[in-house]
Amino acid sequence: MKSGKGIMILALLFTFLITGCASEEDIVMAQSVSQQINGIGDVNLDKANAIYEVQKTYDALTDKQKKLVDNYQTLVGAVDMLEELIIEEEIKKDPTNTITKEELIGIWEDDDTSGTHRNYFYFTKEGYIYYMGSKSKAKQSDFTGEYIISTSFELGEYNRNTRVKDGKFYCIPKKTDYKFTVSKVASGEMTLEVLGGMAKGIYHKTGEKINTTPEQCLHSDCNKMAVDSGDSRYCEVHSNMCAICGCYINEDAMFCLNCIVEALRQSEEN
Repeated sequence: MKSGKGIMILALLFTFLITGCASEEDIVMAQSVSQQINGIGDVNLDKANAIYEVQKTYDALTDKQKKLVDNYQTLVGAVDMLEELIIEEEIKKDPTNTITKEELIGIWEDDDTSGTHRNYFYFTKEGYIYYMGSKSKAKQSDFTGEYIISTSFELGEYNRNTRVKDGKFYCIPKKTDYKFTVSKVASGEMTLEVLGGMAKGIYHKTGEKINTTPEQCLHSDCNKMAVDSGDSRYCEVHSNMCAICGCYINEDAMFCLNCIVEALRQSEEN
């Protein structure tokens, strides 16, 4: 066991090795910065300017003076924590962070005008996605079951690195997942980018209003309103029930679209 005298000698030797070649000015400068670092305390956004000033003061020291600042790692930790707080605050204020699936509902038009056709997506409140190419302006009435490409599209969390929200949907005809991103600026305008496949490109929502009122049953001579759940456009009397999940479906169908998509997924995996 080392004696108290031996420990003191080692401490003095260590201090000499550190400061032996340092001038009084070097020591004073280093101590000043060290005291400023100790004065930071708890890190918050209100201390941002003060923390960056301490960092600037430290950076202005000579290499010899920097070696004398024994609490520099405290400053490093404070800067890292501050920058994390700044990023979190930026995320809170970023309009893209507030985008919901409901905001995707509507008709999206391809920005590319170079081709003969324009591509359109129609995101519905039921989670279905319709797609079509058109030489003219597409309206909601243009979309029918013939063009459906997906059900149950997903919208992920805000991606803090790319500053977008990632999403995907399962393309029934292609039997594969399509990925997309969506972002929004302060004015509220959103941009959707489909990252691959037949409709790859940048899209913006059109001003076409979406009809959300219940429709009349499509069965001949029926005046009842169609059900407002499931896949059916018929009333409760004239709707069938999905043979798998039991939800309402059209009278000429056996399975709902969600169950069909799930079956396709499983067949691909197997």
